[in-house]
Amino acid sequence: MIFIISLYILVLANSQSCSHEFKDAYKPVASKDGDFIIAGIFNVGKVGTRLELEDGASMATKNVTYCSYADAKQWGVQKMLAMRDAVEMEGQKLRKINATLGYQIYDACNSYAVTSRIAGAIANNKKVVGVSAVDYKSLVKFSSQHIASYEIPIFTYMFTDDEMMTNNIFPSLFSMIDSEENEGKIIISFLKLMDYRYMDIWYHKFSKEMAHYIWDNYVQKVENGCGRIAEVTLTSDFYKIKEKYKQSGGNSSQVQLILSNSKATTTSMLKHMTEELSFHNKIYILGISNGRKSFLKHYTTVINSDESQNNTLVLPLAPLLNMELPQMNTKLNAKWQPKQEKIDLIYREIQRKIGCFESPGHCFDQTTSWLPYVIGGIKVIINSLHEILLNTDGPVCMNDMRNRIFNMIEDNSRKFPVNFESNVSYDMLFKDRALHLGYDIGIYQSRMDSFNILGKAHSESPTLNGTNKTLLENISIYNKTCSEDCTPGFYRYYDNHEALSFCWTCQPCAKNTITTETNAGQCEPCGLEEWSAFNNTCTQVAELYISVDSGYFLVGAVTAGVSIMATIILGIIVKRNEIRPIVKACDKEYLYLMLFSLTLGFAASVIPLLKPTSYSCSAEYLSRILVSSLITTNLAWRSIMVYRIFTADRILEHRSFGTIKILILNIVILVIVISFGLIDVLVVGPAWYIHRTQERDHEPMYLICKSHGVGATGLFAFLPLVPAIAAFGTTLILAFKMRQFPFNFKETLNIFAAAMICLSCYLMYFAGYSFSKDYYKSLLRTILYLASNLAFLFCIFLPKTIVLLKPDVDLEMERAEVRSSVCTFASMPPNSGRKTIKRCATTA
Repeated sequence: MIFIISLYILVLANSQSCSHEFKDAYKPVASKDGDFIIAGIFNVGKVGTRLELEDGASMATKNVTYCSYADAKQWGVQKMLAMRDAVEMEGQKLRKINATLGYQIYDACNSYAVTSRIAGAIANNKKVVGVSAVDYKSLVKFSSQHIASYEIPIFTYMFTDDEMMTNNIFPSLFSMIDSEENEGKIIISFLKLMDYRYMDIWYHKFSKEMAHYIWDNYVQKVENGCGRIAEVTLTSDFYKIKEKYKQSGGNSSQVQLILSNSKATTTSMLKHMTEELSFHNKIYILGISNGRKSFLKHYTTVINSDESQNNTLVLPLAPLLNMELPQMNTKLNAKWQPKQEKIDLIYREIQRKIGCFESPGHCFDQTTSWLPYVIGGIKVIINSLHEILLNTDGPVCMNDMRNRIFNMIEDNSRKFPVNFESNVSYDMLFKDRALHLGYDIGIYQSRMDSFNILGKAHSESPTLNGTNKTLLENISIYNKTCSEDCTPGFYRYYDNHEALSFCWTCQPCAKNTITTETNAGQCEPCGLEEWSAFNNTCTQVAELYISVDSGYFLVGAVTAGVSIMATIILGIIVKRNEIRPIVKACDKEYLYLMLFSLTLGFAASVIPLLKPTSYSCSAEYLSRILVSSLITTNLAWRSIMVYRIFTADRILEHRSFGTIKILILNIVILVIVISFGLIDVLVVGPAWYIHRTQERDHEPMYLICKSHGVGATGLFAFLPLVPAIAAFGTTLILAFKMRQFPFNFKETLNIFAAAMICLSCYLMYFAGYSFSKDYYKSLLRTILYLASNLAFLFCIFLPKTIVLLKPDVDLEMERAEVRSSVCTFASMPPNSGRKTIKRCATTA
């Protein structure tokens, strides 16, 4: 198979040479003969064609293919110069054992045809014991296919994939960088250490295999792993990031794995994420190619744009790629003193173009970071060759030498000490024909503007060696995965999109729902009389009522107290004027009982403002029955007596209101009310109970005292009010009929006015009670009780008080005025509905 491929390449190259002449395009740009030769294939120039005159006198022209350096960069030439320098420096070892070392350095000119010719020249040179190969995958494959059958170790320093490392196709290829699989393992070891299971992966097309290795072997295998993965090679592909989030739904992961192949693309992607997508407080994990320490200052400029954010950069630092070679840098950036080889002329011309001669400092530190891979591979070959020669007696077979060098390097247990510069050395170890040095995990944190090494990672180790525990704690505060344990108060929310099939996010429970267990699948609602404050505990809703420290209670209590004081003062005034005819005409017993009842009413009006309890509700019910019964019964009795006086034949001979009678009446009322109250509380059940009501579920609970309404209990509670209602109706009717009675007995008009005011208050109360908020219903009852009691107090007693407070009153004259008014009323015509009173004159 290899033979057929090689034959095809040679035929292809020869067919191209029929139409074009390759003028020195495949010849070394630098060479030195020796017993052993190390070859190098690099890419600096580009293939071009031009017309030249053919030899002879014919003036005919021909197409000539050559390697053009018009747009050449200095990086490729620096690799060539580093190889030449390493061969010459290490060749001193062989001279001590009577062997010489040479080199042949080629420029492939980014051409398959040129590469094929170079590979053929190397394969046919029996002195070549090793090759430092080009850094483009396609050309690496092209050259290694041709050289493979000669067992010449070929060192490349670009990423490797499964195809390149397959023994059957590329049996002699060695990689100066871990395979993509091993790099993926190293990144996975870091992810495992941090327990990052939810991540978004954006990769360059050349890093596809490594990206999918991480996705397949970690994200989809680790418990609860999830995320997104997409190819984003160019800046024009950045729209795919937003599209991916739109397709998959959910929020962006806090962990962003960016496997790009260049500093420029990575910088642009970081800027796109922070500015366009508004990413904040993210952990950006980079690959080996774009995660170099020398690129750090370009990345930090972007992620430090918002000082309030704390972004983190994670860099897997390959030791050789991030190695500093100050001596080599100084040598290459000095004004170049060529050795008159083509390679020197090319480099001198490139330096002249970029202005190194006019301003030498302009080129300082402008050396490629890939030099250690060139130097390391060359020195491994030379060290192997040196060791074999030291242990070999007699003549050396070159084919055998190549084979022995290859086997020595391929030995997974052999380490090659390589000294790059003073105080810069590594023990080079190859496993599965890939350099195995591990990686330093570098951490940059924007908030502290600090860069530190977390530890060293190896592909076969699931943990980091020499972990910086302080730094580990600093970067462990992040929400590492959407699939973390959902604590009480949160529940697992699953996105149904396929891209997040392994993932859930911890969503907080909605208002008034809770979870009490870790990783609950759904939130359970609180009871209707409960609410959740922190989404993990249902607590009883607040109970709202008029507390004793509220303004409403203060106003109600003060009003009731002032009313009681006013009632007491009026009682004193009545007591001091008992001999006055206006008091005697009204019966002082009636007045005292009314004042006593109103005093009880004012005191009981504060009860609705207390916290509703079974005792306060029963006390309010009993007090209202008692006060209502006393007031209405006394008013009805008084109205009946006055009506009998002015409609009977025995004028002014009526008996007094009767102390004994009225006492008996009030005692009977008290006994009836107390009996019904005790039966209601102890037997039937409280007529008024604590009613708990809410405007909406889970809202605060209003506590009010409320009657049972319809039913046996409500009916029994209503019975004690029947006499009071009947008495009130009787009072209202008689007072209306007696509204034209004599001047001194306009008390009946006052009774009628008080009764009408009281009736109006109750009608307005019943009309607005059902529409009022529960919080204010207790306040409305207090207002009703105070208003009705004040109506009776002022309408019945205020007119009498005004008369009684007049100074220098002649009692006989007052008595005569009363009698005269009675006689005037009694002399009214019969059609007035009254009988003629004959004894008026003699009595008067």
